[in-house]
Amino acid sequence: MTGLIVKGSTALFIKGSDPGAQDAVGLINRIRAGNSRSCETKLDALNLERVARPVPLSRESLSWAYVFVALTEGDERRLEPGPFDDELTRIVAAIEAAPGESS
Repeated sequence: MTGLIVKGSTALFIKGSDPGAQDAVGLINRIRAGNSRSCETKLDALNLERVARPVPLSRESLSWAYVFVALTEGDERRLEPGPFDDELTRIVAAIEAAPGESS
């Protein structure tokens, strides 16, 4: 199972079961902060691993996905989902448009 976590301009492809929104945001925050060692420890604890982006990339190639679009709960400001290439931008837009699949 391959999943995708997106926050701001950071995209992280993960192999394994859906970690849930809280652990997903924890993982992406560690990457965004530049704390790769902490991220690897968290991945090990969740029995997940980072993987290369699926080629070709399609919505169907992802078992689960999280796109975090607010800074804090109740904050309506939008975090930009890029810059990504066109293919990843289309996938993020499809995830955001699907009901119940983005956070």
